[in-house]
Amino acid sequence: MDDLTRLLRMALLPIALYLYFRAGTLLDVAKDIPVSDSTKEKLIHYNQGHLMTLFAMTCRTIAWAWPSKPYRRTDHKEPTRSLTTILLDGIDLAFNIRGIDWDWSTGLRLPPQTRTLSSRAAFLRETLVSALFHGFIVDALQATIHAMGLNSPAGGSIFDPALPPHLRYTRSTVLTLLTGLTIWAGLQASYDLCTLVGVGLLRQAPTRWPPVFDRPWAATSVSAYWGAHWHQVLRDVFVSVGSRPLTHVLVKVCGPKWGKSLGLVGAYVVSGLLHDAGLWGQGRGHDPLRVVGFFVMSGGVGMLVEVTIYRLTGKKVEGPLGWIWTMVWLVGWGHLVTEAWLSRGLAGCVLIPDPLRPVPRLLHALNNLYH
Repeated sequence: MDDLTRLLRMALLPIALYLYFRAGTLLDVAKDIPVSDSTKEKLIHYNQGHLMTLFAMTCRTIAWAWPSKPYRRTDHKEPTRSLTTILLDGIDLAFNIRGIDWDWSTGLRLPPQTRTLSSRAAFLRETLVSALFHGFIVDALQATIHAMGLNSPAGGSIFDPALPPHLRYTRSTVLTLLTGLTIWAGLQASYDLCTLVGVGLLRQAPTRWPPVFDRPWAATSVSAYWGAHWHQVLRDVFVSVGSRPLTHVLVKVCGPKWGKSLGLVGAYVVSGLLHDAGLWGQGRGHDPLRVVGFFVMSGGVGMLVEVTIYRLTGKKVEGPLGWIWTMVWLVGWGHLVTEAWLSRGLAGCVLIPDPLRPVPRLLHALNNLYH
């Protein structure tokens, strides 16, 4: 039976890849939304998300075509064979991005739970508060970026040539920080909304929705940042298609000691390619040097530096100095991907529809109060 499922997976692989390619190259998500052309220009990030999703699906389909045995759930003591259960398991397998309660996501580290698990109502209430809070943070951060002159979907550089060098790079650093925080808050708010659907509407257990982030700003090493503090949503995709095959080759070339360490870079190459594909999806070209370069340098090379330090000194990168090193390294290389994104108008996109934006309403109320 296992051989049959593998044969079916291999047979469906080229068909699936062709369909992903067609969907990625022919479907314009923003174009089909019934809004004005000026508004559509502010929705090009929908196509970015569309391409990133298809790229991730491509990688996952490739990775899942090869295993000799089908994946199993780990939360079932005795697998049932009813048609309903099989269909529900299939749906869960397709949408369970991190592999929670499945045997296919090995080495996954989940952040500690911070919400009430004993009461569904309390869990949902805390999740709703988190969604509203992080949505407000997204709007406040985007408003700040707009106030710094990057409010057009046409895009603009984070490096202002009219400023002297010290102000130019101070501005670019602030914009890099703001962009990173916006991504964090936006992903957190989106995850909270998905959690409300999963636990509130679909009646899933709160334990199946652990936190997605673990305080990224608290990481004291690059390895800890990318391996635990930042979200691990696509970890298995990057490991399966990137680091695992590269490690297999490098172990034979460099030996197991350095081959395993160097193989980690493969995951960051795939991550960079995924984000560059998303950038291409906006219809304004791609920028692999900046986008792939950011992930390879900030993640892969940064981790290799820490591995080298440990092997030379016997000490791990951690503590206050580790935190300074991590933040400087990430923000420094972050200029690359921030410039690639913002120069193509990502800051001018509509993240929250204007009627729902809280910050303009708050500023308007304050203006009326004091004038």
